[in-house]
Amino acid sequence: MRDPQMWEWDYSGECDPLKRGGGRHTASIRTFSLGIFQWVPKSGGRGLRGELKRGKVVKRIRGYVVCPEEAHAEAQMIVDLWNEEGAK
Repeated sequence: MRDPQMWEWDYSGECDPLKRGGGRHTASIRTFSLGIFQWVPKSGGRGLRGELKRGKVVKRIRGYVVCPEEAHAEAQMIVDLWNEEGAK
């Protein structure tokens, strides 16, 4: 896993079927979401030493468990665009 950079955009999802073995973890869930957030410095000045935390989710991408690749591709496209633009 790579080390995130301060103010870099990224995404993740707690119920991400790709993260948990291809959606086999539950048969009752049909959809999931990925949250897009920025890596921000930790409070108390600790961010100056490179300690980061996830910021607030500013956008959610919804997808179907049966085809999670589509949601991942959309989230990655947005993250790449926002990182190129240097959006804060």
